[in-house]
Amino acid sequence: MEQKSIEDAAEFYVFSSYGIPERLYFVLLGSIKSGHIRDNMYAKITMNSTLTLSVKINEVTKIEYAGDKSVDTLLITYCEDKEWYDNLLAMNVYSETVKIEIEGAD
Repeated sequence: MEQKSIEDAAEFYVFSSYGIPERLYFVLLGSIKSGHIRDNMYAKITMNSTLTLSVKINEVTKIEYAGDKSVDTLLITYCEDKEWYDNLLAMNVYSETVKIEIEGAD
């Protein structure tokens, strides 16, 4: 059995989530709390005590604010259709820590 390394997992604190409807992008805005996050990893978003949704991260992008030295991170998911986009947006993810892993379901 292959062991997971520290590079295979991370934690991300989500400040808020939003969508870009013209492109069907779902975005988590926040900061990396531990580990390293890279493209094609998966955010594990907890729905309730028994259900966790695996969301593929297609792009990891750092952002800076004008007049501020802080840097935050965007985790961007390219949704394949409007229904998936609407479902992710309806989850209203904010003020929570999300686990990030190397494996997940597309």
